[in-house]
Amino acid sequence: MFFLDWSGIEFASELRDFITSDISKFYGKILKHARIKIIEASSMVLAPFDPSLQAAAIEALNRRISIQDREVAEMLPPQFKLTELLLESGVKEVKEDVVCLKDGREIPYGVAVWAAGNGPLPITLNIIAALGEGEQVSFFVQIGS
Repeated sequence: MFFLDWSGIEFASELRDFITSDISKFYGKILKHARIKIIEASSMVLAPFDPSLQAAAIEALNRRISIQDREVAEMLPPQFKLTELLLESGVKEVKEDVVCLKDGREIPYGVAVWAAGNGPLPITLNIIAALGEGEQVSFFVQIGS
């Protein structure tokens, strides 16, 4: 379960790949218990990015998984969906084993990853505000004259 910003989408995607490529191969019997729920308060993921990248991320996360091992694939429930996007779903509270959404839904979980609320430090915002349009900052440290 993830509460996210761009780093949460990246982590969820990597976890999804790990589950479909390695967990399904070596620990196939537990795959039927795996779920990734991505909770986003807004109506889109990756808000600062171009809409085409947002759509590509959603498409990749919603892609049906392909399990090569027939025995493992047969263990999965019909219409098994590893990843679920919950857009426009604000989190009200995170309890020991359940996430409470603002709309009253409660979602049980085993592991929750909070990857939200990341942003620039106030000092960074102050520097950006102090720079004029078109000014550049040198990222090199110079010692001496």
